[in-house]
Amino acid sequence: GSDTTYEDQASSFALEGGVDYILVRNANLLVYLGGIFQAGFAVVDPDGQGYDGEDNDVSYSNYTVAALLGANWFFTQNVSLGAEYRFGLQMSTAKDDGDKATDTRLGTGSAAFQLGFWF
Repeated sequence: GSDTTYEDQASSFALEGGVDYILVRNANLLVYLGGIFQAGFAVVDPDGQGYDGEDNDVSYSNYTVAALLGANWFFTQNVSLGAEYRFGLQMSTAKDDGDKATDTRLGTGSAAFQLGFWF
């Protein structure tokens, strides 16, 4: 038997920013269009020998630019239920010991339901 233990350590960081334009607003409904930009970075640092006997770092980066369409229904003045759909361009890169893989996608990033608290 082997008493060797392998453990990966990972660090990640991400930012997202955007702008919304309100299309419809009345007492209970808010409909909006908008755009977002996302950037994310991560590093995985294998501890131990790994599969090939070397200790290689793997780094990841992700960038997204997307349009969004959303709606919120206010069932009280400060609480809403909403839905949002995002369509955009996503570019991802992974680097490992000199090797690089890039993936570019055009399509939906997400569709979500939201519970919002407004102050």
